[in-house]
Amino acid sequence: MGAKDVVFSGEGARFYLASCPAHKAFATRVISVGDATKLERGSLEESNERTIYQMVIPGICDSAQLVMGLTVLKPGSVWNT
Repeated sequence: MGAKDVVFSGEGARFYLASCPAHKAFATRVISVGDATKLERGSLEESNERTIYQMVIPGICDSAQLVMGLTVLKPGSVWNT
């Protein structure tokens, strides 16, 4: 809410954009995997071993109502959301 001039740059960079209505303004910021809360979940025996990176959550990146993260599967796993 309220951000006007946002620049995306970086050689070889990949960006993921998500948006939702907001009732309060928060600072625009870059969030990297290194900033996220890292959770190891699942098991290879059940084909769902994965790492969850919680990125848009309280304490990492404040948001009016959006909550978002990234799930990375380990080799041999087929679980997804």
